[in-house]
Amino acid sequence: MRITQGAEEANVVTRHAVNPELLIWARTRARLAQEDLTKKFKKLPEWESGDVHPTWKQLQEFAQKVHVPFGYLFLSKPPSEEVPIADYRSVGNSSKSDVSLGLLDTLDAMQRRQDWLREHLIENGEEPLQFVGSANVSDNATE
Repeated sequence: MRITQGAEEANVVTRHAVNPELLIWARTRARLAQEDLTKKFKKLPEWESGDVHPTWKQLQEFAQKVHVPFGYLFLSKPPSEEVPIADYRSVGNSSKSDVSLGLLDTLDAMQRRQDWLREHLIENGEEPLQFVGSANVSDNATE
């Protein structure tokens, strides 16, 4: 939704209504305090309360600062993010549910590289490796 604020047509500032919950989610996901981001985005508290809406440029800068794809800010609710691989880290026998953006970015990059290499090998006629998938948990570990 676009909201136009301004008295004169020449000085019209177009603002975009976004779900404040998404702004809070993005900031929290990036592990940034509102106070820290308010240095760059003076109206952030008003954005998060829904009292004021950011401009397109402000939204782009915000998305970049909190490492969220720009389009995510226009979703109706925050997406659920899960670690794309098994996560065996634990503290005191309980799993760690929140992961850093760095870890998510690294996992994403590694999966893209694996996908690229797999496609490259298939396109170039490489044969599947015989040992892949040949063992299971019931096999003798010594053998």
